[in-house]
Amino acid sequence: QEAHVGVGISGQEGMQAVNASDYAIGQFRFLRNLMLVHGRWNYRRTSKLALYILHKNILMCLGQFFYLFYTGMSGQKSYAEYGVLLFAIVYTCIPVLLVGVYDKDLDYQRSFNTPVLYMGGLRSDGFNTVVLWQWVLSAALEALTICLLPLYMLASSAVTILEFGLTTFSLLILGSNVKMAFNQYTFNLVHGFVYVASVLSWFATSYGFAVVLVPVDTAPYAVFTTLLSNPSYYLAMILCGVILLLREMLLKAYVRWFRPRPYHILQEMAYLERTGRKGGKGGSKVQPKTMTPEPTPLASTAGTSPMKEPEGLRAARATRPMPAAPP
Repeated sequence: QEAHVGVGISGQEGMQAVNASDYAIGQFRFLRNLMLVHGRWNYRRTSKLALYILHKNILMCLGQFFYLFYTGMSGQKSYAEYGVLLFAIVYTCIPVLLVGVYDKDLDYQRSFNTPVLYMGGLRSDGFNTVVLWQWVLSAALEALTICLLPLYMLASSAVTILEFGLTTFSLLILGSNVKMAFNQYTFNLVHGFVYVASVLSWFATSYGFAVVLVPVDTAPYAVFTTLLSNPSYYLAMILCGVILLLREMLLKAYVRWFRPRPYHILQEMAYLERTGRKGGKGGSKVQPKTMTPEPTPLASTAGTSPMKEPEGLRAARATRPMPAAPP
């Protein structure tokens, strides 16, 4: 037999196992934390990282591929060169890094106290053939949306090929970041700033190439500024953006309502407890109930009818404190 990950325990026996392992722990009881909490978190993060990188690259390539059918397979490009070069290292880089390092679907205590969640990694729920093709099909549908809708919405505006390419690339960056935002669970001000900065960096770069004549590539000069004065550009951005957002929202709602996973249920429980503690306006005042077990009647020796419990034993049972829950 061969393990996927080697874990060594440092002790008085020596350091040979630790030196040959992937992870080292000081005591055997730390293995539960490593597997049920950090191991599960890392599995989900790594799965999302691989799927998202595949998704955003398919989305960029298929958008150009669908455009070839409109141009008669002439090989004409519509994307700006600087956009293709900076797509992976500037416009979509930082959000996926934050998700791959800091994302948590559940807090530490719930992950530690619910070992059944670990079965998802054993079944490869986060990354398998079905999930892979779901993301590929999603990328194909989104690429079809961001290519065909602007193509026909801008047809009456007499835009150039590069102006059409800037429109589709704007939707490409917006769709890639929306996809990542809808597949993460840890949000804070840093994440919000990173998403906004990633999208705005595209507009800042395009505006810079439009107002500054770069000798290396003069094609984008004055193109984006002309596109900003076209009302069809804003209409295409709003309509396609709403379609991309609505699709993700409906898909997430369907999964949570009709095909929930165990961590979905725990997330809802955590939300109800959090809003119940706040007790603010519109919050659900959910208070946990303590269940007191009913006294069990003593069975008679003949097994025909229960014996009446003595009054002293009943009083002692009622006043006896309940044992504390294990940590």
